[in-house]
Amino acid sequence: MKFRKQATACSFMVLALTVIISIFYWNPVMALELPEYQVVAENDNLILYFNETTLEVAVYQKSTEQVWFSNPYERDTVEKIARGAAKNALGAQLRINYFTPQDVQRSMDSYNDSLAYGQYEIVSIENGIRVEYLFGKEWDDQYYVPLIVDKSIFEEDYLANLSASDRRTIQNLYALVEIVEAPEGVTPTLLNKYVINAVSGGLNNREARTIHEVFLDHLVRYKDSLSNRNDVKEADLQPFLGKTFYILKQRERDMLPWDKDALIEITRESGFDPYQIGENYQLFDMSPGKPNVVLFYIPIEYTLEDDNFVVRVPVNEVEYPVNVLDAEGQRVTYPLVSIDVLPYFGAAAPTAEGYMFVPDGSGALIYLNNGKTHLNAYSRRIYGRDLALTFMTQESSVIDYQNKLPVFGLKADDTAWFAIIEDGASIAQLNADISGKRISYNTIYPQFRIIEYTSTSLQGDSSALLTQNIHGASAQWVQSGKNSINVYQNPMYSGDIKIRYALLTDEKANYVGMAHYYQDYLVEKYGLKRIEPQEQLPLFLEIVGAVDDMKPILGVPREVIVPLTTYKELEAIVTDLADRGIPNLYVDYVGWMNDGYMHGFPRNIKLESALGSKRDFLNLTKTMENIGATFYPEVNFLIVNQDSLFDGYRVRRDAVRALDRRPIEYLLSPAKVEGLVDRYLDDHLKLGLTGLTLSDIQYSLYSDYNRKVNIGREDAVRIYERVLAKLAKDNNQKLHMRSLNAYAIPYANSVSYIPLSDSGLDIVDESIPFMPIVLHGYVSYASEPINRTGDGQYHILKMAEAGALPYYFGFMANPDVIKGSIYGGLFTGQYSTWVDEAVAVYEMFNEHFNDVQGLRIVDHQKVAEKVYLTVYENGKSVVVNYSNHPMEFNGVTVESKSFRVFKGE
Repeated sequence: MKFRKQATACSFMVLALTVIISIFYWNPVMALELPEYQVVAENDNLILYFNETTLEVAVYQKSTEQVWFSNPYERDTVEKIARGAAKNALGAQLRINYFTPQDVQRSMDSYNDSLAYGQYEIVSIENGIRVEYLFGKEWDDQYYVPLIVDKSIFEEDYLANLSASDRRTIQNLYALVEIVEAPEGVTPTLLNKYVINAVSGGLNNREARTIHEVFLDHLVRYKDSLSNRNDVKEADLQPFLGKTFYILKQRERDMLPWDKDALIEITRESGFDPYQIGENYQLFDMSPGKPNVVLFYIPIEYTLEDDNFVVRVPVNEVEYPVNVLDAEGQRVTYPLVSIDVLPYFGAAAPTAEGYMFVPDGSGALIYLNNGKTHLNAYSRRIYGRDLALTFMTQESSVIDYQNKLPVFGLKADDTAWFAIIEDGASIAQLNADISGKRISYNTIYPQFRIIEYTSTSLQGDSSALLTQNIHGASAQWVQSGKNSINVYQNPMYSGDIKIRYALLTDEKANYVGMAHYYQDYLVEKYGLKRIEPQEQLPLFLEIVGAVDDMKPILGVPREVIVPLTTYKELEAIVTDLADRGIPNLYVDYVGWMNDGYMHGFPRNIKLESALGSKRDFLNLTKTMENIGATFYPEVNFLIVNQDSLFDGYRVRRDAVRALDRRPIEYLLSPAKVEGLVDRYLDDHLKLGLTGLTLSDIQYSLYSDYNRKVNIGREDAVRIYERVLAKLAKDNNQKLHMRSLNAYAIPYANSVSYIPLSDSGLDIVDESIPFMPIVLHGYVSYASEPINRTGDGQYHILKMAEAGALPYYFGFMANPDVIKGSIYGGLFTGQYSTWVDEAVAVYEMFNEHFNDVQGLRIVDHQKVAEKVYLTVYENGKSVVVNYSNHPMEFNGVTVESKSFRVFKGE
């Protein structure tokens, strides 16, 4: 991998820009005493500065005169914990993690493993700058010590690029010589035939006596066919005859340390690199030096777009060692598994006040410098785990607190920044940590898994096992004694990594400002429309149709379908609620089709006969329409609950493959989803249905490592977006979603199971309704059903704080019919036990919040310990008191464990 430091073209451009811009406006970087930074891009809002020496960038916001840095600017004085290389790493813009052929994980950073070796290129691009890093020391220092150099090359390509003092240093270390036949009367010193003559002096008596030995040692060192001086033959000297060349007058090992260090530094700075030195050796039939094979090439681009600072890593250009020959002649691969992008951007000092925002659950804050130095850092994947890597468990929480939004941010004192991962979100992991542990700064940044990996067990004797194809075409040696081996994704992710940074100040420099920025971003990008206010709030319902159970039939256990809410009974429920004054119902009907709750592969629709006839079902849909309810029959497209003959699903053909190539029987490949939805949709439309509940496409995201399709998570997102657009836009289906990731927001009519708190990690200090703030006014949402929470009163308070709608779960049958079955957890759902409560809760929420349906949440604050304020566009506000004591707000008492609504002026 040939790579040289080049900054000349960019330097001319930067210097020109610096001169021009300094004429026309005040240079804020100079005013901030940052003369080492130079302007590389500018627009109406921002100026992008670049430091050619450290490769750091800074972004200046014109309207506020604030500057954000890619790396802590005052780290030399502020950093008190890290030392040496760890402190130098604070100057890195990229960090990487890779595995050795022995599956040992290693890391590098762009400061210690690229900049420090001068292995980078700077390239000017439109509206910004590009830096190309080569990680890993490409050449050992010995290869910067040229031993023998052709005269013209030495003088024109080496000496000519040196300063006068460096030139004198080099001239003292080298001599210009030639090899000739020994004249008569002169004792030959090479092969009893030749001597080495100094062409123009340069050899003292001692050097002249030993130069032939030095030459032979130089030759042996860089000629593969020679092992010692005695192996040298006349043919080895032929390329030198008739030429003059410069020779290092000492063996490298005999040089004084300071002379050697000076020679290496001068050669490195001159640009006379080991590639050129090796090409020169080949003129003498010598072997060039061998570069290190553990090298990683990664470019990064910084640009300005309107009021945003945008960072891009074109992963399709990334290179890592694949099937390279190591020093022992073995084919090896060093899989590059992850890249950390700008790990220190906007890092907060140990004296700063504020927080880091993470999209954990509903949203969460990690206070800066919170003192929790004994706890693990925050580290969670965007969009949750990849089910093709981590198998699902049978028991899972009703609410999943995965990071559903590809965003993060940091507030420090009066400023904040907010980041949106535009490309590569599904392979991103968000990492955040406080000061006082490894470094003195608070940091938050994304890590991108460009090669997924997992560990698989080895069976039998693993001694000297050569495992083929775990890196595609490469092979890795597995050391004796190992009982497992890593298996790696192939090919690696080849799309872009792209992060958009927004710089926030004043009243926008907080998590509400971040949420509004993201909301505006979604509105502009996807054309989100405001909710059209209705006469009443909707009441969300989740009603179970049928479930499967094992019952003895003639003494033999058989699977039977148990009806919990028939089509007629659901019709009675919605009619009853309409009669009670609640016609605006969003009804998620679960288990309505063949095989009930765990329905079969939905290639077509077969109504469940245990629930009634087709006429009953059509009557149900008609009643829904007449009373103004929205009907959302629920379908699982990805999770295959049952597999039977002739259902159209074949595990070997249709199931996802894990990294170790095993089929995951219950997961449908994303490659098959579009075809399945098309088949299902035919029957769905024939039934006249206009709505649908999705329980997986919008939320469960996984890869398919089947070599025939090789679908990564980013590919799956694109597939699911097409499916959602087909359902919502092409076929005018109202989509209700049971939770959702960001890519599904543009297609959602309503959503349930939105978390109202964070996941409860100890490093987190506060949960916030970030996701509700983003959605409110554009997508109707509810959390989990009130009657399925452990504390209904507390949940109602969280709903009031977050603007969530009432939601109940149930069925019509006597719960005894599911007693002792796997559905025993649904026991409390009988309609008659909760309907009165549901009506009362609904009426309370409808009274207080009906007039904010299509309005944004414009503010949210913690006004006292366990007391929170939410404010809407029309000025209406709600104060929620979770404490055990009453408190006063604006002269009005808010009782403990209650909320109070205040009308706007």
